[in-house]
Amino acid sequence: MKQYRIRGTWYTVKARCIRQALLKLVDADGNFTYKSHWYTKSRRKSWAEFETSYGYKGILEEV
Repeated sequence: MKQYRIRGTWYTVKARCIRQALLKLVDADGNFTYKSHWYTKSRRKSWAEFETSYGYKGILEEV
């Protein structure tokens, strides 16, 4: 399990993947779109840009 948070906040959640973390932090209904990215070429840390249907945008990052 990895820890994720929305950039600029202190609250973290444990999740197996980015999608699971987004469901916990952003919208449990899955009403959002996201694009995954990696910090390093070795793919150790991940982050994702997300946007909900009601206009909330942000960045989810692995801690």
